[in-house]
Amino acid sequence: MVADTTIRMKIRLFAGSVLYAMIIAALFPPLLSAQTGESENLRRVTQTLTAEGIPFERRQLSPNEDSGSESAVVRSNGNALGTFVLAIPLDADFAVDAGLAAARKLRTWNHPINILIAFLGNESASNQGLRNILALNDVPENWMLAYLDIDPPPERLFLHHGARGNLAPLDIVKPLVAALQSSNLAWALRIRFNGIYKLALVEGHRALNTAWGREINGFALTGRNPATPSPSSTTISPQDMADVLLDYAASLEFPTLKADKHYVLFAIPGGKIFLLDQRISAVLLLAVLGVSLLLFLIYSAKNYTRLVFRFRLFFRSIWVFLLLIAFLVVSITAASVLYSTLFQSNRPLVPFPDSLTAPEQFIGAGLTLMLSVLLFFLHSPIFAVIRIPQRAYFYGFSSIIFAVAGTLAAAFSDFSLVPAFLWATFFIFLAASLPKPKLIFICVAAIPLFAVAAVQNIIQTGSLTIAEFFISPNLGAAGNWLATLQIALFCLPLILLIKRGVVLSSKPAGISTANVAAPRMTVQQIRHERVKRRLVIVCTLIAVVLVLMLTQIALV
Repeated sequence: MVADTTIRMKIRLFAGSVLYAMIIAALFPPLLSAQTGESENLRRVTQTLTAEGIPFERRQLSPNEDSGSESAVVRSNGNALGTFVLAIPLDADFAVDAGLAAARKLRTWNHPINILIAFLGNESASNQGLRNILALNDVPENWMLAYLDIDPPPERLFLHHGARGNLAPLDIVKPLVAALQSSNLAWALRIRFNGIYKLALVEGHRALNTAWGREINGFALTGRNPATPSPSSTTISPQDMADVLLDYAASLEFPTLKADKHYVLFAIPGGKIFLLDQRISAVLLLAVLGVSLLLFLIYSAKNYTRLVFRFRLFFRSIWVFLLLIAFLVVSITAASVLYSTLFQSNRPLVPFPDSLTAPEQFIGAGLTLMLSVLLFFLHSPIFAVIRIPQRAYFYGFSSIIFAVAGTLAAAFSDFSLVPAFLWATFFIFLAASLPKPKLIFICVAAIPLFAVAAVQNIIQTGSLTIAEFFISPNLGAAGNWLATLQIALFCLPLILLIKRGVVLSSKPAGISTANVAAPRMTVQQIRHERVKRRLVIVCTLIAVVLVLMLTQIALV
């Protein structure tokens, strides 16, 4: 009897131990696999380097850590001032293979530039290995970082040349683009618009944020593999990756004292990339301004009286634009607050917005943006009673002034933003000059193409900065109010051109069908009827968007 009881206790103890081990393995598989992968790769790196007679240094990341928190460093015998740092996280198998291939090539490396290949431990959590290596540097201008964050052999490389608020200098990006284009590696830019980095619309690669925290310039390379690779697909080999990186390192010039971070980048379909430095961008901008000024002088010489009248009307009616901007800011903020309130009141136990997936957040942001546009159009009764002579010309002329002011402001702040503003200014000039409403609306639709492409690029990266801005307003943060004001200023010329198109598309009162059916109605009464119809349509659309919001919230 006692033996049976003992056997049962042992069985229960064994079953409990197995169940406990299964729970631990289910809760922490990423951490366990990461530590195991780092340890195995570190052992593989040290054994390979030792067997092939390549000298290396082991760096302990913390005195009380085990071998899994070590880094291995291989150095060349260069005597130049500059150092090219190839940083490789030990939990990325392909990157480790490429680093070993580069280390083998250093045995015959006869270039004066210094090469430092760092196999970094404990990178998945806080870039501890990278921080440990960067602490060796005293002169940031003499170091350049290449962070190779690629795990399986990729079919395509992605170049990260910036991070939140920062951009890699032209002296680093230009030779890298040339090296990649001359190789047989498939690659693409992760962010195709420098303004996305400059406006901090994406976080960027974490390693670059760490490096720029120490004022060290660099870039990161990641890889992409399709979910279902085709039989004819080919992956990049570690040897080819090492060849491209070392050839690129040999083309660098140190130190980087006058870093150009205001260059213009054009990425066109087909993989072609064009880079213009700050001086060329300034010359092109001055040329465009010179041509515009010449056309303006020719126009003013022929239409001096009309031009003076429109300038005076613009400055006399400046309060109208302040009112429009205020309505835009209030509409965007009110839509964001309404969405967050509806979500938190209907789903009080669900964390907001952290519990939402990326598609859910972008759907919510799209609905919020639609609602803000509809709320803005509720101002129609106010502006219908404001008497503005020659409304169509007033709206067109005012949109040109705001476009020119925006382009000049972008040029003074950062030249990387100028191409988008020049694109918008061209179509604003065109829409303000054309007399036909259809052509005006076509130009208005073409103006935000840069912004649409940029938003698509941001969505591809998985960044949720824009989505969170629209669905989760922080009314106590001054930065959110400033961002909302900037969006309102960007949208103002488009709204003015839309108003111009609406005015020109309206039939004259003397021949309108409403005037024929009701000859006793005055022009003011006809205008009020139109405003009522528009308000009914806008209110109906607002109700539809609210229903869609509630449906989306219920499905989360």
